[in-house]
Amino acid sequence: MMDKQEKSQSKELIKSGQNFLGILNDLKRRPEDAATELGISLEEITQIIDGEKILSQEIIEKAVKIWPLNISDFYIIYDDTPTGVKLMSAEESKMSSRIMNIAGKPYYEYRDTVMSSAAPFRPEWIEQLPPRIQRMLTRQRPFDVRPVELPHFLDKTTREPSKHAWIKAKGKVPDKLPLHQALLAYVSDYDLLTTAILPHGTNILQNRFQMASLDHAMWFHKSCLVDQWMLFAYDSPRASGARGFATGRIFSREGVLIASMSQEGLMRLRN
Repeated sequence: MMDKQEKSQSKELIKSGQNFLGILNDLKRRPEDAATELGISLEEITQIIDGEKILSQEIIEKAVKIWPLNISDFYIIYDDTPTGVKLMSAEESKMSSRIMNIAGKPYYEYRDTVMSSAAPFRPEWIEQLPPRIQRMLTRQRPFDVRPVELPHFLDKTTREPSKHAWIKAKGKVPDKLPLHQALLAYVSDYDLLTTAILPHGTNILQNRFQMASLDHAMWFHKSCLVDQWMLFAYDSPRASGARGFATGRIFSREGVLIASMSQEGLMRLRN
């Protein structure tokens, strides 16, 4: 007979194994593929998935080096809201306060306002962010987007006009190439044009800043699977005369160029 502590540990291992299997499914990796890429035996992978062995920190660190993952993807989120949603009191919200520093100085203050284990995000009170940006950040989206660099709207410094993001559709997409291409076209201009403003020390947080797409073109080079991770590489060769021009390349996780795109848009400060 297992005591309470042993039962709790067993449940922890099972949850961790199920979460690990979900990660492999998202990455379209079979257990044998994962074993090869992580440099461990298939038996050990199977034991982790079945909840018979702990997922070690060493394996997690290997995984985040070779796959488009964050360490936090391996953490289990526990349901602290059994009734569905918990509204945070002012005192509780204040206790959750944390400050984001930019260039060594306090920039944003975050406070939790709601807890919901069912939500893909935890709604927060965000000081300084305009309402339209708050709406943009908390809107439900059909694609999972993971920027490689710090998002432009959180940084007022000038930098080179290039950036990258890992993107894939949420959930399984039916195995029909035209549908995958249509969805790729849909997401192809996501954050593309904003690449042109990176060298100019401004961002879309400025109320006077105006940006609008004028034209957009796309080329498909290979068949694609939008429910697998793709690397979007953006750059901007020119911005002048209140117009910005940006180009992008989309790669599969194997490094194959899937598609290319370009976009020109209005980019100016209103009087």
